[in-house]
Amino acid sequence: MAVVLNVDGSSFGNPGISGFGGVLRRNDGTWLYGFAGNVGISTVIHVELLALYYGLKAAWERGYRDVICYSDSTLVVQW
Repeated sequence: MAVVLNVDGSSFGNPGISGFGGVLRRNDGTWLYGFAGNVGISTVIHVELLALYYGLKAAWERGYRDVICYSDSTLVVQW
């Protein structure tokens, strides 16, 4: 079964106070897992990458191998 991972990172300034979060859900929208983190001072690309990393790690730890990822960061998606 494929799951959907939505992630986002935010930085007040670049660098600035930063955090990230995301949600893992089934294709029908059923919530499976949510997460968030406070990074302190960082850059927006760093926290966008952390959001993707922790989201994929959460999916893997829960046995999901078919993951569809969504992010508003074009650079992270391209990388």
